[in-house]
Amino acid sequence: KGLPAAFKKMPFSLIMADVPCSGSGTWAMTPERLFFFEPASLEHFTARQKHICNHALKALRKGSGFLYITCSVFHAENGDMVTYLRSQAGLRLLRSGLLKGYDDRADNLFAAAFILE
Repeated sequence: KGLPAAFKKMPFSLIMADVPCSGSGTWAMTPERLFFFEPASLEHFTARQKHICNHALKALRKGSGFLYITCSVFHAENGDMVTYLRSQAGLRLLRSGLLKGYDDRADNLFAAAFILE
């Protein structure tokens, strides 16, 4: 389990984690997906996001960048994950925010840029 041996020998200077999420940032373009959304599924997504980030961070060199991305507008998948990553993973937040695409007839996404200290 964990990272393949090749990754353990080669720490990365930047990792971008575009994690699986609820997809709520796409619902303006696909409103039918809201009908099928189960609020309880957020726990599944956040647990998976934490798992992915925890494994990815094992391959990140200290002092390097980590970019966390979702296409979600839910605080549980965005703001709460920023809090988790800052407190549990030793990351320093550089900048985060929701990129609103609906004004341009596009999807919304959330991004947070960190440095591993």
